[in-house]
Amino acid sequence: MTNTSANSSGYLAPLSAPPSYDDPFDNFLHDIVVGIAGLGATLVRPRWQPVIPKMPETSVNWCAIGVVSEEDYSSRSTVRHDPNGTIVSPGDGVDKTERSCRTTALVSMYGPSAWANAALLVDGLQIEQNRYALAAAFVALIRCGPRRMMADFANEQWVRRVDFELVMSRMILRTYPVYNLLSAHGSITSRMGGGEDNTEFDTINTVLRNGGGMDFSDAANTGLLAAVVG
Repeated sequence: MTNTSANSSGYLAPLSAPPSYDDPFDNFLHDIVVGIAGLGATLVRPRWQPVIPKMPETSVNWCAIGVVSEEDYSSRSTVRHDPNGTIVSPGDGVDKTERSCRTTALVSMYGPSAWANAALLVDGLQIEQNRYALAAAFVALIRCGPRRMMADFANEQWVRRVDFELVMSRMILRTYPVYNLLSAHGSITSRMGGGEDNTEFDTINTVLRNGGGMDFSDAANTGLLAAVVG
């Protein structure tokens, strides 16, 4: 059984689809480079792979890309309760978290057209239509970093390589099964002038009664009840 705020006082896990990280986000970046820079799908590779593939010939234009850092804009996520959110039944209520972060990916263009392909990707990312895929994934381009020649020496020859950073802003969204509070009951103790007064509340009957038996269920005290429960 999934833990919810209604059946458990323990830890709650999100029930929404997980945000894109690791291989899924690498695939997302892969598709952007393929679509904008026009490189073949097999020639845009994750920067780090469990099994290192053979490097293409020096005459081949290709790209390696991967996330190198992520930093939150704030030390805390924004948490909002949605009373109409659905987990099991409509209107159960959910908590939704939003966290904004800055994600940096390192792009390496290889081959005889490394400079040209790096510039093509940078320019293509300025076109609004090319940013639609980013916006759909709650990603926005902040900037493209300086392009630098970082040539590799392999097989007794220099391989042209141009590195630069893609700096993006991401919104990370999650939904947790925190249900609506349907009812509450208890008492409030107040001390004034040396005396003590106990006020009981019960939201099911929407009645507040103090020790003297006075009824505070009138409309004027509805706001007090909301303040007590809220």
